[in-house]
Amino acid sequence: MTQLSKKIRAATVGLLVSAAIFAAGCSNTAVNQGGEVYYNAKIFTSDDDQPEASALVVKDGKISFVGSSDDALKFAGSGATSHDMGGSLILPGLIDSHAHYLAINTWTSDVLPLQIDLAMTHDQILEAVKDYAEQYPAEVAPVISEMGYGTDAKPLATELDKVVSDRPVVLTNSGGHGGWANTKALEMAGVTAATPDPSPGISYFVRDENGNPTGEFKEASTMAIMLQNLGLTSGKAIETRFPVFTQTVLSPYGYTSYYDAGLLVADEEESIDALSKAGANIRVFTSFVYRDPVPVDEFVSKMTSVRDKYTSDTVRPTTLKLFKDGTLEDYSSLMFENFSDHSGEGVEILDNDHMMAIARAAADKGFNLHTHAIGDKAISETLDLYRDLGDIEGTKTMAHVQILPEDGIQRFAEQTDVFYQTTPVWALGDEFTKSALGDDRYGRQMPLNTVSQNGTLLTFGSDAPVSNGLAGINPFTEMYHAVKRGESDDYDPPKSEGIDIATAIKAYTINGARQVNAGDEIGSITAGKSADFIVLDRDLLTVPTDEIKDTTVLQTYFKGNEVYNAQDQQGSAK
Repeated sequence: MTQLSKKIRAATVGLLVSAAIFAAGCSNTAVNQGGEVYYNAKIFTSDDDQPEASALVVKDGKISFVGSSDDALKFAGSGATSHDMGGSLILPGLIDSHAHYLAINTWTSDVLPLQIDLAMTHDQILEAVKDYAEQYPAEVAPVISEMGYGTDAKPLATELDKVVSDRPVVLTNSGGHGGWANTKALEMAGVTAATPDPSPGISYFVRDENGNPTGEFKEASTMAIMLQNLGLTSGKAIETRFPVFTQTVLSPYGYTSYYDAGLLVADEEESIDALSKAGANIRVFTSFVYRDPVPVDEFVSKMTSVRDKYTSDTVRPTTLKLFKDGTLEDYSSLMFENFSDHSGEGVEILDNDHMMAIARAAADKGFNLHTHAIGDKAISETLDLYRDLGDIEGTKTMAHVQILPEDGIQRFAEQTDVFYQTTPVWALGDEFTKSALGDDRYGRQMPLNTVSQNGTLLTFGSDAPVSNGLAGINPFTEMYHAVKRGESDDYDPPKSEGIDIATAIKAYTINGARQVNAGDEIGSITAGKSADFIVLDRDLLTVPTDEIKDTTVLQTYFKGNEVYNAQDQQGSAK
């Protein structure tokens, strides 16, 4: 049989199976099919062909029927187990489209890292470090670590030395692309004047006039040096930590799948191997982060080998992650013109020639593409890259997409095959961003409603632990910000860029599934898809906007199994 005829045969069988599933989901004649019936519900399906329903039937981990309560009960038959949902709202299982949960679970310390609010002043940060050191003595926390300090910090080792000098202190800034260490941390990590920068001018240790590290470091490669040399991270830790993290944090928030946007601080294959052994109740789509100058052929060969070895229903190493620029907080977002209050136009981490070489090679092997781009020039050049690639088997996603170029809205309207991935809380206005960008560019941030209306698919993610630390994981807080933007002056202008709650829900469900190229398996309550769904304590579609952020998940189902029940685990997510 020829390869072509095999494909035709497979396509024919697939159509027949799809037709059978569709008939099961729509016909009133099929009865006594068995399964679990969830009826008397309000179901937002995220399926445009059947937007609403009042019941679903689950059998063998799949959704076998979606429709009215009466029809569902008939379909399942008298022998089926039925659950009266009491009118509760049911949504598809949520999908975080950009997070770093695996990196969180590489942490080797049993002590929770210090939490610092990005609004803290420099003196408040030092006081928090001092208090933490007093609370956790060196024998309990031999290294003090943190995530989330803001732009008021003066990241000098000598400043941290004032409050802690007898053990290492390593802090990470709110953008997640830089950090701050005390002298003891630099010494124990082996970072000296003789230590080469991983990528001069891009990922480097800030130095004084004599070449000595000052305590500040930039981008992921230097972070990896600091954290790994201090023994703070190990991919092997994922095997035991990630299932607990899923059970106590992700399932209570309703997540049944997510895209991991890069480990950055641990070996990828070691971490994926640990993930495959972990058996967590969540589907993880993982990344391969490309850092020039690794040879393209060698890198893609490794990607393909790891994908072929570890791919399963719950572990999907399917995406190439690229960085076009850094962050606005570090003045490393790539801009067409100088920042308004700072010299320079940001940092280009990869030029388009290098990006095209690796992106083409990965796309030809069927990988999805996911590119970090924040500044207006970074966004413009990433759109150029995706345009020049043409049609590919995988998907094209741009992450964060903060400051659009002047023709950005038009460009996205012309390239609707590019997913617009972002974190809604970023749209909250702040004086640092206003000062850095100036009025014109400040008004070109995250035009979510316009690009959505023009046909671009929005996907939302936490970017945890970067965006507001672990608090940013709450999807209902993110949905709230996306909607509230249209009602409040506290956000980046204009108000017209606020979106409705239905669009926000789809950004966390079907659009997220399509971003990871799994829209035919997950993301909506549709007959034939995995039975991933959640039950909420309120009707998100009708409650006042201010109540959206207070939403609680009552139950989370993954592949038809209840993996979280709020009555059994009060307060886990909090």
